Amino acid sequence: MNFSDNQSIYLQITEFVKEQILLNKWQKEEKIPSVRDLAAELQVNPNTVMRAYDFLQQQGVIYNIRGIGNHVSSDAGEKILEARKGKFLKSDLPVIFSNMLLLDIGLDELEHHYKSFVKKIVSNKKNMKKSNIFLIGAFSLALCWSLLIGWFAASAINNYIQGKTLISPVRSISTWKAIKRAFPHLRVNCAFPVKEP
Repeated sequence: MNFSDNQSIYLQITEFVKEQILLNKWQKEEKIPSVRDLAAELQVNPNTVMRAYDFLQQQGVIYNIRGIGNHVSSDAGEKILEARKGKFLKSDLPVIFSNMLLLDIGLDELEHHYKSFVKKIVSNKKNMKKSNIFLIGAFSLALCWSLLIGWFAASAINNYIQGKTLISPVRSISTWKAIKRAFPHLRVNCAFPVKEP
């Protein structure tokens, strides 16, 4: 983790912990890394992590079970969002309003830009979802074909070693032709006769 000089390190650690919770990397009621483990991971003094954990306990984001360790509160996500919303409304929004006033930007114009921004974000999420579904489907199909080819090859080798007809589960010429159509790249040696049962 890269620390900024603009804010105390322990506060930056609290933000790091909050992000892990909001991203569901650390689940509700789940034990979080110990002070020493997190200090080693972030390469900071354990006392700094302890101070960050104490601060988060005061906010009700985490709680400590003596002898076991710190855990994520059941309502940690809601508390984090509420605190961030409060900070935005008290600190960030007045700056935005001040700039709007200086630049003579009205609420109508701001609303237009806000709606465009939201539309773009929603569209990106939908496209991401569609591409993920496509990738999962393509991977599943490729896996099925790979398994079928593997079964096909293993059966052929096994039957060849035993001196039997190729692919004992294939029971008819029509099935054999269907497999050949599906896998045209597979070459079959004439030493493996395909017979009707």
